[in-house]
Amino acid sequence: METMKKTVPYLPNELIIQILLRLPVKSLIRFKCV
Repeated sequence: METMKKTVPYLPNELIIQILLRLPVKSLIRFKCV
């Protein structure tokens, strides 16, 4: 389990927000439907 934690990169909330803001609205709607 320890090795898994090291391989998964930590994404700060600010970075996630920036990525979401850059996504087109259509993909956001698609994600909500899933």
